[in-house]
Order: sequence, then C-alpha cells, then structure tokens
Amino acid sequence: MSSEDGVGSSESDDGPPHQDAAFPAIDHKDFRAAIAHHYGIKIRKRPQIASPFEHFDTSDPKCTDPYQEDVVSLYEQNHPHCHFWHAIDNGEASEQARQYRCLARFCENQAKFSHYSRIFFVKEDEVPSEYDVKLMSKAYVKYELSIAPNIDVFGHHYDLPPPMIHTKDRVHIYNATFDFNPTIDCTYWLVAHRLEVPFPKMRAYFGSDGRYLAGNLIFPYFMIQFKDERADIAVAENQIALAAALTTYARFQLRCQQLACRDQYPLTPRDFTDIGIYAAVFDGSRVNLYEIQPIVLLENCNPKEDLAEFWGGCSVTHFCTHDLTSTESTLMVRRWFNEIHNWGLGPYSDGIALDVNKIMDQGGREESV
Repeated sequence: MSSEDGVGSSESDDGPPHQDAAFPAIDHKDFRAAIAHHYGIKIRKRPQIASPFEHFDTSDPKCTDPYQEDVVSLYEQNHPHCHFWHAIDNGEASEQARQYRCLARFCENQAKFSHYSRIFFVKEDEVPSEYDVKLMSKAYVKYELSIAPNIDVFGHHYDLPPPMIHTKDRVHIYNATFDFNPTIDCTYWLVAHRLEVPFPKMRAYFGSDGRYLAGNLIFPYFMIQFKDERADIAVAENQIALAAALTTYARFQLRCQQLACRDQYPLTPRDFTDIGIYAAVFDGSRVNLYEIQPIVLLENCNPKEDLAEFWGGCSVTHFCTHDLTSTESTLMVRRWFNEIHNWGLGPYSDGIALDVNKIMDQGGREESV
C-alpha cells in the first residue's frame, strides 16, 4: 500500500490561524484553511493511480470464466461469510454504464444518480441471528452515521484530535472548538467478534473505553459519501475529512497504546502505514477515491508521552476519478471496491487484532506482577 503524503509528513500551510473566531460553516470557502490550521487535516490530490493491485501490492484475480461468480468466489474463499464483492463481468458493467449514460442524457438530479450508485456499489450482508456469531460477516454497514467528538456515537466516544498549527515551534491552539457533526452516508465497520481476538476478553478489557469498541463494532475502514444536490464536491470531501480525522485519531491512539508496551525506538513509518482507511465520493456519474493516513511527526515520536507531541493530523488524498458512463471505468471501480474491502478485512483487520492482543497481553502481565 502506498502512502506518499501520509506518515512522516509535516509540511506547513499558509494562511492565518483562526484562534478566537468561530469556524466557518462546512460549505464556506474558508473552511479548509481553518481545519488545516487547527486540526492538521490535509485534503490533497496526487497523480491518478492506475491499478488497485499495484497500490495494495496484491495479485489481480483474472477472470477468464464468463460467469460472474468466478472473482467473487475467490474473495469469498479468503473472507468467508462476507458478500461485498463485485463481479468483474463485462455484460453487467456495460448495462450499468448504459444506465448512467441515460441518467446523464435526461439531466437527472443528484438524488437519482445517488439512488442508482447505492444500488450498484453499496453491498451489505444480511443481519445474522445473534446466535450465529461464527457466521457473522467480518464487516457491518452503517447508514447516515453522525460522527462527532465527545458525544455518544452508538457507543463510541471519540476524543478530539489535538488542534495545532504547523510551525517550527509546534504551537498548539487548544482554545479552538470543533462544532461540526459530519454525517457519512455509508460506513463499513469491522465486526469485533470476527477479529482474531477472544471477544469476551476484549470486551472486558476495552468495554469501558468508548474510543475503540462499540457493542460488536470496532473501527471503520471505508466511508462512502454522495454529493448533495445543493453543494459542490468540496463539501462532501470536507465531511469525509472531518469524520476521518476522528476515526483515524482513535485508530492512532490504539496503535500508540500498543507501541507503548514495547521498548523499541526509534519508531519508523512502518509502525503506522497499516492504519490507513479509504473513502469514496459519488458525484453524478463520477466517483472519486481517497486514501486517509495519519501524519506522524516521527522526530517527536514517543508513544509513552503526550500524543499531541507527534500527532500531526491526517491526510485525505484524492488518488483517482472514474466516469461510470464507461464500461471499463465501471469495471475498474468494481476492482477498487473489491480491493478496498480486501484491505479492510485483511491487513487492516489484522493490524487491529495485533494491537488489541499485545495490549491485553501486556495488561495481563502487569496485573500478575
């Protein structure tokens, strides 16, 4: 997985900090300048990434079978009881592209485009019986979830990331306020029962810590937003960026808690590159994809000290756009969605299990002393 502008990056941004003024509204032209200065959230673009398999360092499960179950079955073998996968089927993709072209020809509004995009690209598993824990999917979809700091988000209590401005003196602005409550249209969360972790032990250990565990869910790995008819795409990106800052900071806190259990310094970018997540924003017949990574100031990095000293915010990096009126672009978006799910249910999930197990093992050793 690549992360050119994420871990270890701490470049400065121009423009005055808004120390005492209220933040502009989320659709205001000055909003990005404000969040960039106060919370270290960088919304960026990079050159288009052509292949999800190159990006994730995986192999293309080439589909030579004309039946759509071919690629789907390969993913399902790796992730049993998960059915989020998109068939790499030319006939099906061609029909979807035709429908997007019809919507464009009739000048349909954003609501109609969003309706079709939800049908085509947002997949979820059936809700299992509470007695079928072993048959649960590894992920669960939440719709229109409001993610905000210091309030109950279905059991989560997110900490507010430390505000900052990036100067050589690392001046933190703690009198800034975070008054936004971004609502994400669709969020894929990992199911804690399906981690390689004893769930009763995890619940006993982390149950009172609302930053990590909420019922049977633990962390999101994929956010999907549909552009509002009355706003431009920058507003949807702002919503993704704010939610990502909160969830990425919580994931960063868990990783730091695990790293603090070991005495191995200095830390390196490799200690943080597996905690990134992904987002998609649908805008009419186009879809934009983003990689979200923490920005870690490694020169100050000691997880046993104040996290504000080396949390540098997070980057939300746009890395490709595809027009769904094209059959080939539709197929490529299906490949990207498959590989993002494959990442979330694989390496990302494995990293969380590693952190949780090490933290619980260290806690058990300390209690026995």
